[in-house]
Amino acid sequence: MKLINRINIKFKLGILFSILCISIAILAYKSINIGEHNKQTLKEVHSKSQAVLSLQDSIITPLYKLRELTQTLVMAPNKELRENIENDLNRLVIQLDKEFIVLEDKSLILNQWINYKRLINNTKGYLKEEFEEGAYINVTTSSREQFNSLLSELLDIQSKFLNNSTVAYEKASTEAKNIKLEVFTIIVIVLILAIIIGWLITSNIISSIHKVHQGLSNFFDYLNHKKEVLIKLK
Repeated sequence: MKLINRINIKFKLGILFSILCISIAILAYKSINIGEHNKQTLKEVHSKSQAVLSLQDSIITPLYKLRELTQTLVMAPNKELRENIENDLNRLVIQLDKEFIVLEDKSLILNQWINYKRLINNTKGYLKEEFEEGAYINVTTSSREQFNSLLSELLDIQSKFLNNSTVAYEKASTEAKNIKLEVFTIIVIVLILAIIIGWLITSNIISSIHKVHQGLSNFFDYLNHKKEVLIKLK
């Protein structure tokens, strides 16, 4: 308190203003950090979710369509219709080739895809030789088993992506709670410090003003007393 008493009032008011500015700056900084952190968290969760949707849209759904086209190819009633179906089937195979190449963890699944394509080509070969029974048997046995095996691998990958998305969301939720707690703690600490320091300084300022007021009152009382004494002497 002695140190505070030695400081002039102007400087004390400057300290109070500085405390206010520092408090606002700290809260603004934390708010900006929270905003940036939330943005990064949303990006991460969105990225994980997009991986799930991308796998579904770019590979799994077209693969079902490919299976359907292969079965339709075998059941086609005439050569012209079969050629049109085969053209659609070939375009879809090319599209899926591109998607499987860029797929993560593709080593095992790429071999599954290559085996499935080979069985599709076997089906087309049987049909060109007009061995429709062989094509039908191939589609309903070996090709179906390979399709199910390939699909199982893809669903495992999708499950992994979905799990990553869930983990990212749970992590984001936990971090958001921790950040809220951190901000609340900082606000309480800053508020308590501001109140304590502000109270000390304002109390000192009020005390100083009171002392000055008391001194002036005593001084004017002294002058009035002197004036009364002079009047009586006269």
